[in-house]
Amino acid sequence: MSAEDRICFDGAEIRYAEQQYYMLHKPAGVLSASEDRRQTTVVDLIRDAASTDASAANASASDHHAATAAESAADGHADGRIARSTEDARVRKDLFPVGRLDKDTEGLLIITNDGPLAHQLLVPKNHIDKTYYAIVTGTITEDDQCAFTRGIRYDEKLTALPATLRVLSTGKTVAALRRELGFTATSERLLRTRLAGPAFIGAEEPADITDDTLVSEVEITIQEGKFHQIKKMVKALPGGKEILYLRRITMGALRLDPDLAPGEFRKLRQEEIKILKDSVE
Repeated sequence: MSAEDRICFDGAEIRYAEQQYYMLHKPAGVLSASEDRRQTTVVDLIRDAASTDASAANASASDHHAATAAESAADGHADGRIARSTEDARVRKDLFPVGRLDKDTEGLLIITNDGPLAHQLLVPKNHIDKTYYAIVTGTITEDDQCAFTRGIRYDEKLTALPATLRVLSTGKTVAALRRELGFTATSERLLRTRLAGPAFIGAEEPADITDDTLVSEVEITIQEGKFHQIKKMVKALPGGKEILYLRRITMGALRLDPDLAPGEFRKLRQEEIKILKDSVE
């Protein structure tokens, strides 16, 4: 075969992608893992969608095959639905998330099978910034921001590297912010990311949060990614502050596509892949 040769099936060109890259807007309640026997993972979202799309598109293609075959053969291009089906159905089985987000954290997550790039994006020496939008109880002070800049100690053994804490708004009530952000559920929607478990005795108890509770909107930028790190850093601040909602919005120079709703994904564009690769060179 030459480089110009193409392989087609039922009028659709089949392309083998050695490496695949997806941007996922991770929803709350989904594990950042490749597979799990009991719970839905971020890779399941892509595989399940690809399987569903492939089945639907192939059924439609079969119904219209006679009408489109001549046109496809004439111009060398398959019907869009068939091409998308063929491409999506070939989602690689070796996909994995680049790093992890806590189960109840939302936002930008890269899914790929490019192991070397993933390693470079996660290794601490490359200092890849990761920025999060967060809703925090109480008022963030200049002392809080300075603590983050110095590197805040958030448990007996771990001190975070210097980080950035930027205030977007303060003094809003839970009810006002919920309306502004379009959260249609009650204020309980803001409690899904609370610290819980044996490492935080009492944290699993219902928080004393009402619609009148004052909160701050902040952006937090870190270069690490330890377990529950941002939640622990905020909890280490004076005044009993807590994260009520957390969403990652950037990784390096790559920003979460605002058109992706939680649970939606798309393939990375070539320029976006270049952004990631350039960030670790």
